[in-house]
Amino acid sequence: MTTRKELLPGVFLTSIQDGRFKTACFSLSFLRPLRQEEAGMNALLPSVLLRGSEKTPSIRAIADRLDELHGASIGALVRKKGEIQLTGLFADCLEDQYAGEAVFSHLLDFVSELLFCPRTEHGAFVPELVSQECRNLQNAMQSVLDDKGAYCERQMAMCRGERYACGRLGEPEELDKIDVRTLWAHDKSVLASSRVELFYLGSKSVGEAEALLQPLLAHLPRTACVPVGTNPGPQPQALRRFSEVMPLAQSRISLGFRTFVDRSAVTFRELTDEEIVDAITRAQGADILRADSGKVYIGLVGYDDDYVLYTNDPAYAKQAPQEFEEIAAGHIQIRFAEE
Repeated sequence: MTTRKELLPGVFLTSIQDGRFKTACFSLSFLRPLRQEEAGMNALLPSVLLRGSEKTPSIRAIADRLDELHGASIGALVRKKGEIQLTGLFADCLEDQYAGEAVFSHLLDFVSELLFCPRTEHGAFVPELVSQECRNLQNAMQSVLDDKGAYCERQMAMCRGERYACGRLGEPEELDKIDVRTLWAHDKSVLASSRVELFYLGSKSVGEAEALLQPLLAHLPRTACVPVGTNPGPQPQALRRFSEVMPLAQSRISLGFRTFVDRSAVTFRELTDEEIVDAITRAQGADILRADSGKVYIGLVGYDDDYVLYTNDPAYAKQAPQEFEEIAAGHIQIRFAEE
């Protein structure tokens, strides 16, 4: 059974009671507007908090504490949903009835300790820890190059100039501007002014979960919440294109389409990539012309009577105008995937 409840102004709990599992999970997310100037700090905060608290000032101490909780785990949570960035912590543990003690309650106490009593030095985060986590975050940003498909999607130009173009982890150049005092002040602002989403899945009822969360919520400062939401930008009037030459054995291409439907619409539903392509194909009369596993990959996509032909074979591109009257008439543009 799923229940959603507002526990404090701007603090919501979504609880799913299900006794089929031997573990329970919990997450705490602070919702922030996706902005380049703070996205890096939002992504950095959970990692810094997980480096220790006043009572557990090291990674080893944290591991020992989790071992005492029958192998519970805590991790950093950073998500991007539309023009909203979520930052926080998630945790899971063995259900109380299997452990023979109140594991979930002790786990919430530990989460509260990490959030509200972090390890400090001279009234702010420890500089060495912040520097280390900044480097780790920069490495994570750069690792997208190891996944060329994800990199290709990240470079897609359809949202350039909009808030949504900001990465889930922020931008590398913004990390150089972060110091311990700035990050400490931002942490206090996040705790006080962010809308909070709590999620629980386990055998406990919503009433039991709410009661166990009260000690944590008692430490949570509350002021007016920063508004969050997604405001779609204006529809592009022309095809936006970005290409980059890289030493690859296989070209990559990423296509993005605006559906004219947002989450607030009654007709909204989650679409998989295949369903989007199928919907566009049916609505616009597009067709997949050719898809070989070898050298040539052809895709013909129709949108508002404009067509684009994609191929990584220049020789086939020269033959294409002879094969398709639409191309010869100039209605179809030829694009090279390796450009």
